[in-house]
Amino acid sequence: MSERAELLNRWNDRVRKAGKQFFFEWLFYGNRKKSPRDIGNRFFQDVQYIWQYLYYVLKHFKHYGSVIKQEYQVSLLRQLYQISYLVFQLRQPPKIYLKYHLFKPEVWKNADRFTYSHYSIQQIVAKKMYPEELEILLNKRSFHQFCETNKISSPGILGYYDSGNLVAAEGGFEMPEDDIFVKEITGQMGIGAKRFSYRDGKFRDNHGNDYSNENVLNFIKEYSKKKSSLIIQPVVRNHESWLPFTSGALATCRVVTAKNPRTNDIELLFSSLRMPVGNSDVDNYSRGGLVSVVDAETGILGKAYCSVPIAGRFEHDSHPDTGQLINGAKLPGWSDMVSFILSLHVNLRSPFIGWDVALTTEGCMVLEGSLYWNPGASYEVAHHQPFSKSIYPVYFEEWVGYKIDNRADYSDSNF
Repeated sequence: MSERAELLNRWNDRVRKAGKQFFFEWLFYGNRKKSPRDIGNRFFQDVQYIWQYLYYVLKHFKHYGSVIKQEYQVSLLRQLYQISYLVFQLRQPPKIYLKYHLFKPEVWKNADRFTYSHYSIQQIVAKKMYPEELEILLNKRSFHQFCETNKISSPGILGYYDSGNLVAAEGGFEMPEDDIFVKEITGQMGIGAKRFSYRDGKFRDNHGNDYSNENVLNFIKEYSKKKSSLIIQPVVRNHESWLPFTSGALATCRVVTAKNPRTNDIELLFSSLRMPVGNSDVDNYSRGGLVSVVDAETGILGKAYCSVPIAGRFEHDSHPDTGQLINGAKLPGWSDMVSFILSLHVNLRSPFIGWDVALTTEGCMVLEGSLYWNPGASYEVAHHQPFSKSIYPVYFEEWVGYKIDNRADYSDSNF
């Protein structure tokens, strides 16, 4: 057996151990002592899981079943079988069915080989091996300070709300007469993000609702009390060459970089372009945006995919709002983007980091970095092939696999 094959086997075994356990599997085969509370919580989780499955199946057939049947000639019975297999055999949430386009025959043939989620393993690595960097990359205020210290171009911060209290980034806080963007300090996947456009003395959200300065501050204050600490930032806009790839909000690239375990050189492993559609404030695939693979060498884009149909389709050669050709087009400024991206990782010890970067009116800019990037949307969705096709699993096993084998208790995790 070749060294690569051996490392891939170790990786696949690691992914399998990190998978979901049903209640009776956990009860009889887990290693740790189970308290009555643990038993009750685990049983309730399985009840929720089954309920989620039933609800999703009904919703799926109501909204998407006929679209998939017509577009891809997959019968409703076949769709039911595939969703059930995904949920009960592969132990994945039912929403993965649409997210991964598993209804496509060429994708379904790899259903058993996809990684789907890498979060549980990434959490073990980050928390046990790089906790100081986890704090920098999880907290958007800390990341902003990190970028300022290392002279890295990133969005500014006007202020932040913490449990309903406004704190200015510098000096006294005043609402700017300009567009602002509000998001959770520790939020991910665009959750809680909201853009307010400023026109004629008023702010307006993407639904057309008008706000005075006081109304905006009250909205932010109440949201902060209910949900999470929020930061207020000036709106960052794409460079004019990227505008055709977006309906209005900021388009970004999710790029994963790694340190070569043998040379320590920083490499760009893979990248995808995320594009907003409609009146969305964000470009996240999970929030209805488009994703397209970006060839690391050339910057050439592939076909664009969406997790819910747009104009009756799950894949697009052109942007549905702007008409811009995506499939086969070269992303403007890609070579400069690559140089910028590779320069980011030198400031951190972690061997793997996912970056959100954009070409803006002020040049290349990083919005955030993460140790919890998702191989699903970052690689498997955009490439339509398993994560094991990339070099990442081999690099992972060479870098940190053996270091965490004795630290990871997968049986006690809730994934």
